[in-house]
This record gives sequence, structure tokens and C-alpha cells, in this order.
Amino acid sequence: MKGFIIIGVSGGIGKSIFNKLSNDYFTIGITSKNNIKHENFFFYSLSDKLSNQKKSLDKINSELKKYKDYDFTILFNSTIYDKKDDTLADKNKILEVNFFNQISLFKYLENTIKINISKIVFFSSFEALKKQSKMRYYRLSKILYLDEYFYIIKNNKNLIVKLFMLGGIKTESYFKNSKITNNIILKHLPKDLNKASNYIISKIKSDKSEIIYYPKSYYFLYLINRILKK
Repeated sequence: MKGFIIIGVSGGIGKSIFNKLSNDYFTIGITSKNNIKHENFFFYSLSDKLSNQKKSLDKINSELKKYKDYDFTILFNSTIYDKKDDTLADKNKILEVNFFNQISLFKYLENTIKINISKIVFFSSFEALKKQSKMRYYRLSKILYLDEYFYIIKNNKNLIVKLFMLGGIKTESYFKNSKITNNIILKHLPKDLNKASNYIISKIKSDKSEIIYYPKSYYFLYLINRILKK
């Protein structure tokens, strides 16, 4: 039997994927927002240390121990972004929420609860491929997923890893954190949320490790930009 654990389900692509997968599979969502109520959503603060969250971890453990015979796929989706007036603590929080504390939770599920994890899915960004970015720490957190992908590919042959390099997807956070362009071509590059989540689900079902660029138009623009700058 297959199961899914999605870290970051309060909105956007995580919520959309959760809603679709939960129609056919046992799926739980991990969220840092404790005001969101759903029988399969579990609160876990990604801005706090694992050692400080016994109550939250006990609830997750209590649910998952019913599914010891399942093969789980974990999706690392939770993301926060740089703000103009970020302090050093805020910058550190971006790295903790976007990467380190999600990896810590994964290790806890694997080594302490000891559920069967056959596949993990990382969400990186085309922002990670830029030499410079106004979202410096968001970019850095997405570079860490690139590095983690290649490390696991080399050192853990039993674990399937998917790495999505994502461009514009029409979510609330995308419109909040991206500049709205008047360029008629660039304006139509971002993909519809429903189509994007359907595409991601179709790709994570295959049993091979791979890097997936979506939307592909962003990857072609990235290549063209590199050629022009040489």
C-alpha cells in the first residue's frame, strides 16, 4: 500500500496536491499553521527545533504507527520568502523552515518512527540557478535541495528522489512574491495551479530518480539567457 506525507499544505501547490492524492491514497499533511483544521492535517512548527515539539510528534507518531506496512512518499513543500527588512534571525528562519527542519522531520520519521520511506520529493526553484537574486536566502535554501539530491543519489541507492525545479505557478504566494510583468510573453509563462499539481502527481508516481523542470519554458529561457551572457 502507498501513502503520502506532504510538508506544507496550508495553501498553493501543497494543498492542491493533498486534495488530489487524498482521493485515492492515505495522505497526511504537515502544517505550521495551527488554525487550519482537517482530520489528516497535523501541526508541526518548522520554525522550532524538533526537540521542542514532543506533543506534535506524538500525534504524528500515533497516526503513522497504524500504517507500518505502507510505503511512503514524502513531499518537502513548505516555503517562506525573504522580506526587505529581514533581520539575521529572519534569514536564519528561512533556511530552517525551507530546508533544515524539513530534513530533520524526515530523519525523525525514518529513524525514530521507522516508517517505510521509498521515495522523497524535493521542490527547488529556478531561482536557485541564478547567479544573483533579490530573494537571497530563499535561493540558498533551494540550492541546498539541489545539493541534497545529488548526495542521496550517490549515497543511498535504495531511495528514489525526485527534484522539481519550479518556475511560475499561479498561487497566492507567487503573485505576492513576484513582480507582475507587462511583457506579453513573460506574463503568460506561469502555469495554472490545477494543471501544475496534476503534472507533479503524474511525475512522482514513476519509480526513478530524476530532476524535473516545470514549466519547461522557464528552463529554455534559462538556457537562452546563459548563452546570451557568454
